[in-house]
Amino acid sequence: MERLAPVLVVSNQKGGVGKTTTVVNLAAYAGLAGKRVLVVDNDPQANASSTLNKTPFDHSIYSGAEPVETSAEGVRLVPSGADLADQERRLAGAVGGSLALRERLKPHRVNFDLIIVDCPPNLTCLPTNALLAATHLLVPLQSEYFALEGLSQLLAHVDGLRQDHELQLTLCGILLTMAVPGSALSQGVASEVRRHFGSGVFNAVIPRDESAAAAPSHARALVDHDPLSPAALAYLAATKELLVRLDLSQTPAISPQTPAGTP
Repeated sequence: MERLAPVLVVSNQKGGVGKTTTVVNLAAYAGLAGKRVLVVDNDPQANASSTLNKTPFDHSIYSGAEPVETSAEGVRLVPSGADLADQERRLAGAVGGSLALRERLKPHRVNFDLIIVDCPPNLTCLPTNALLAATHLLVPLQSEYFALEGLSQLLAHVDGLRQDHELQLTLCGILLTMAVPGSALSQGVASEVRRHFGSGVFNAVIPRDESAAAAPSHARALVDHDPLSPAALAYLAATKELLVRLDLSQTPAISPQTPAGTP
């Protein structure tokens, strides 16, 4: 029986925690590892789409958009289209609307090794569609004081979905983001999260890094923009962990890329 690709939803209803940055860079490094990766932009803000492919798109996955090429090796994209906000309103009022993404992803799970879904910072119709379609959940968690509060709300929402639907969703892990090296606050948040979730927390921690903020303006993932930056190396480590957690690690080793012209 042919193996179906895991569907990894990257979600946190709190904004500004690095969801899209995480989606793009995990996808880019997984592609570099030889995986056939599909990114599904499930966010009307379309930040993943503009990072991976600058072309504006009219249609989203809910209206039949198909995968397109991206700037990242091994990565294709189903973009967020101009219709996505309207599609969300339609789905919210439709019978079975919360299962639309699950149906749309079925054929793609045969053609790819890994599907990663980006979500808007809320817990409304689009993220709910993603959670019901996904096999695994990854939560980027900003290293700040109220981080655990937002996480508890997300996990409570997942528990509610589990009661009302046939939900086969595993917590793949929690990824600490935007950490300030040497900061007592960042270290305190990390200790608290690890105390609660233990091995559910990635060993890799993503630091604050100007390169991570600048890369999208160049329509590139970090591996192509500044591969030896602290955030790039952290996402490399996180991707290696992710592939192990998803049982996808039997691939050629991935390593930092040396910028062109470097001896």
